[in-house]
Amino acid sequence: MQRSELQMSNAPYVFFSIIIPVYNKELSVSRAIDSVLRQSHDNFELILVDDGSTDNSWSSCAQFDDHRIKRIQQSNQGVAIARNRGASEASGDYLCFLDADDRLEPDFLQQIIQLITLKPGAALYCCRYQLVGQHGETMLAKSTFAEDFAGEVPDFFSAYRHNRFFIHTSGTVIGKHMFWQVGGFPAGVKIGEDIYLWMQLALKGAVMHCSKPAATVFQDAENRTIHVVNQSLAWHSVVFLRDRRWTNGLTHRQIQLVDRFVWYNTSIAALGALRFGRKAVTRGYVKLLWRRYPLTASALLLASYFPATVFASLKLLRDRLTSATMGRPDA
Repeated sequence: MQRSELQMSNAPYVFFSIIIPVYNKELSVSRAIDSVLRQSHDNFELILVDDGSTDNSWSSCAQFDDHRIKRIQQSNQGVAIARNRGASEASGDYLCFLDADDRLEPDFLQQIIQLITLKPGAALYCCRYQLVGQHGETMLAKSTFAEDFAGEVPDFFSAYRHNRFFIHTSGTVIGKHMFWQVGGFPAGVKIGEDIYLWMQLALKGAVMHCSKPAATVFQDAENRTIHVVNQSLAWHSVVFLRDRRWTNGLTHRQIQLVDRFVWYNTSIAALGALRFGRKAVTRGYVKLLWRRYPLTASALLLASYFPATVFASLKLLRDRLTSATMGRPDA
């Protein structure tokens, strides 16, 4: 059984449709909703898709009385389908995605408008984000872009590889036509569905980026995917490493950029799995990497015999080298 509750004015035109998928987020979804309603740019609708929550998430969503809010309930089908459901109900020209754990800064939409004005037909718009760690510390990664950069990224794959906190689902904006042109989020996928979509979009057209942090991602929120999905391999790694059909129609340069990104990103994911003691996941990545990158695969296989504490220490070192800790965030 599915139920949709519509609370919309008769406004003839909506510019942004902001989509929040919700699954057992009763403690954090209010923060996400409030951050949307505080936007300085107010031509938007907010679509809340409750994906079969078993807690009080629906009640948390219902406490907000705003004519721009549309609330939808469906049976549990996963985050990708929930986002796609929101997109299918969207009235806006541009789709903005926000996870129920996270928060947009008040000027986020205004920054995106600046990017759209520069290039209305771009495939993807995104802003740098900051991360709140499990102990409440706020981190902002160093960037290869100038602090006031707002424009087209020359090479998305290299930029993403060299810049932590460059893009996150929370705060990503896509033209609705472009979103459906690449098929939306891959249905049923729980890990890497977002990166897969970004890669597809980056191969279709321009990526616009603003280096001013405009979203906050909370690592310790309840029911975060990274904590509950233990044995899955990232979808983009599976698709781009398993066979080479994706290379059809691409230039040699594009293939090189994608290959380097997938190699790097998959290696980082494999090491990250070891930090949580998920050796089976790492060995799954080893199998994917073996044919094209046997040396990397061999090194990761050897690394899987080391204790998780080694990789936890390496993660802390990486954070110190690439991020600045800025204290605790506002509530």
